[in-house]
Amino acid sequence: MVEFIKRTWAILKAANIQIEKDAIIEFVKRNFPDMRSILNKTQSFIVQGVTEIKLEDIKKLNYSFKDIFDLCVKGGDAAENYKFLMTNYGSKVDEVLASLGSELPEFIREHHPAKVGKIPQLVIKTAHYQSQRVAVIDPAISMVAAVYECQIILNN
Repeated sequence: MVEFIKRTWAILKAANIQIEKDAIIEFVKRNFPDMRSILNKTQSFIVQGVTEIKLEDIKKLNYSFKDIFDLCVKGGDAAENYKFLMTNYGSKVDEVLASLGSELPEFIREHHPAKVGKIPQLVIKTAHYQSQRVAVIDPAISMVAAVYECQIILNN
C-alpha cells in the first residue's frame, strides 16, 4: 500500500493538488488495491479544480456505487433489483464487484455501524464472486448474485 500512496502523492503533486497525510492514507486505503479507481477519482479531482484535500473531504466522498450499497442493506423485490442492476450496471460488473469488496465494508462502518459484525462474511462472499467472474458465461449474473448474497448476509 505504501507504493500506492507514493504514486498517488506524486500524481496529486504534479496536478498541483495538496493533500493532508492522513487524507492520502485514507484515500488510498479506501481504494486499495484498485489503482484504476484511485486514478479515476484523482482525475475527477483535477477536472473539478480541487486544489486542496483534507481528511474530512475524503470521508465525505460519495461512494462509487452508493445506490447498490443501499440496495444491499435494504433488500427489496428481487425482480426489481435484477432489473435495476442489469439496466444500470450490467456493463460495470468488474467495478461493482470490486466495490462490494472494498467500499461496501467502509460504507457499512460509516452508515450502518450495527451491521459491522457482518463485514467478514461480506468480504468472503464478495471475494468468492470476484474470483468466479472470469469463469462464468454471464458475469452480470455473478454481480446480481453477489448483491443478493450481500442482502441475505446484512438482513439476517
